[in-house]
Amino acid sequence: MGGVEKKPIPKTYSELLAEYKKIRSVVTDDTLFMAKALLYIAKQLSRRRMRRPSEYNIFVREKLKQGMTLKQAIEEWRKHKKET
Repeated sequence: MGGVEKKPIPKTYSELLAEYKKIRSVVTDDTLFMAKALLYIAKQLSRRRMRRPSEYNIFVREKLKQGMTLKQAIEEWRKHKKET
């Protein structure tokens, strides 16, 4: 169509910040507001907190460290859960 080139949407905070700085000087107030909102959302998403690992994850991790395969570790977990 026209001379407008479509670019992929940046996903990381640093990519969004670079885009924001690039367009900051030539945009209207509305697009500036949208750019700031996108930066805020990206920053919030990058701050997601990790949940604690479950009992299953801890158990399987220990079995894998002992040299078991994942399949063996899962079988051990099933035996462990039946015993409890």
